[in-house]
Amino acid sequence: MSGAKVIALLVTGLLVGVMGTSVMMSAWQQRGVLPKGTMALMESHLTKARRAASGEACDLDRARHHLQRIDALSTDAIDIFTALGTDNFPIEQRAFARVVTQAIDANDCTALGTGIKMVADACDACHHNNHGSP
Repeated sequence: MSGAKVIALLVTGLLVGVMGTSVMMSAWQQRGVLPKGTMALMESHLTKARRAASGEACDLDRARHHLQRIDALSTDAIDIFTALGTDNFPIEQRAFARVVTQAIDANDCTALGTGIKMVADACDACHHNNHGSP
C-alpha cells in the first residue's frame, strides 16, 4: 500500500468516527426532549385550569377540560418515564391520577380550587422525588 492510500484510509476512518460520534451525541441530547415536552404541556394545562377556576368568572367545564388533559398526559408519561428508568413513576402516576380525578369531580369553584392546589402539590412532590428538587 502506498503512503497516499494509507493517509486516505486514515482520514476516511477519522471522518466516519467523527460523524458517528456526532450522531450519537445528538441522539443522547434528544433523549430528554419528550419528557420535558410532556411536562411543559402538563404545566400549561395546570396554569389554564387555575385561571379557569379563579375569580368570579369560574368556568368549571373549562377547568375540568384542562384537568382531563393533565390526566391523559400523565397516563401517556408512564411509558416515557419507564423507558428512562424511572421505575417508581407508574406507582406515583396512579396516586396522581386519583388526585386529578378528585379535582375533576369537584362540584363548585371552591372545591375545584382546592383540587387544583392538590394537583399542583402532587406535581411538586413527584418532581422532588425524581429530581431532588421542585
